[in-house]
Amino acid sequence: MMSGDKSPSVFKSFPVDGVGAKRLELIMDEFYSNYHGSPEFFARSPGRVNLIGEHIDYCGYEVLPMAIDQDIISAVSVLDEPVLRLCNTNSSAFREYDCFLTSSIRIESSSPQWFDYYLCGVRGVIERCLPSFTDCEDGDSCDVAGMNVVVDGTVPVSAGLSSSSALVCCAALATMRANGWKLSLQELAEICIRCEKFVGMEGGGMDQTISFLAEKGQAKLIEFVPELSVTSVSLPEEALFVVAHSGIEINKSHTNIISEWLNVDSLHK
Repeated sequence: MMSGDKSPSVFKSFPVDGVGAKRLELIMDEFYSNYHGSPEFFARSPGRVNLIGEHIDYCGYEVLPMAIDQDIISAVSVLDEPVLRLCNTNSSAFREYDCFLTSSIRIESSSPQWFDYYLCGVRGVIERCLPSFTDCEDGDSCDVAGMNVVVDGTVPVSAGLSSSSALVCCAALATMRANGWKLSLQELAEICIRCEKFVGMEGGGMDQTISFLAEKGQAKLIEFVPELSVTSVSLPEEALFVVAHSGIEINKSHTNIISEWLNVDSLHK
């Protein structure tokens, strides 16, 4: 997290080298073009690659992922009214979206769009921190901060690197910051594990957990039974991991496709 003021410890600054600085400048230019102002803060969530345990987190078994440099970044300004406005730097592929932040938020599960995943993170954190939100209807004063948001992503879409979960996690982080709420990284991970179900995703908790709890030079052994726990596993400094794209894309919310590949009826039994 980067902002002009002192942020809670849950928000960690992300490194900005020459390439990163140029990217932030482009995001800020896009933000000004859409909202005629500057963002108040940035939120970032990385993608991940799994080293051991493919698709078994769905059934509660342990996995060993690590985060990657590719990420999702949200540039955000806070609004007094409960309105969410979303734009994407890749506007030709991902259309803009806006809605009122009330209990009537509609999240598409049969064929979700990019903003549906963002809405998952937004709604998940609001419902966790503001239980009365479920009774908030259109026209009510819902005690929720609105947001102008520009999203930029470098995680390849539908490539098995968790671009959608990174989007959900980034939205959750931004929503917490915009409202001044405080949650631990593990609490945020647990919220995002549950709230992805809004888009029909019945996955495990690996993607969300590593996105929040990753550390430089570490893989994470993630266990789910009897409860979520994370153990750091140091990686050799000389180790080099090659992540190759097969060129095939798959939407992970369509888990029946993966079930067919593995020749099983369900990933969740």
